[in-house]
Amino acid sequence: MEKVVIYSKEMEFYLNDLIDILFYNDYFSYKENAENYVLKLKNEIESVISLKKHWTAPKNFKTTVKNISWFL
Repeated sequence: MEKVVIYSKEMEFYLNDLIDILFYNDYFSYKENAENYVLKLKNEIESVISLKKHWTAPKNFKTTVKNISWFL
């Protein structure tokens, strides 16, 4: 079974804002480095999410996808 992680719009906005925050607060000298850091962060989330406790999604969520789960 293929694992697909879908981020909420709020999480996507947060990660995009995080790039600017890291760059403009001088955590990284180059914006590209901040982008790479956030990309690595997303990869880390996606690699360990299967280790988190998950629940099978309600039936009304399964209209188009089989074996969907959600995490807290």
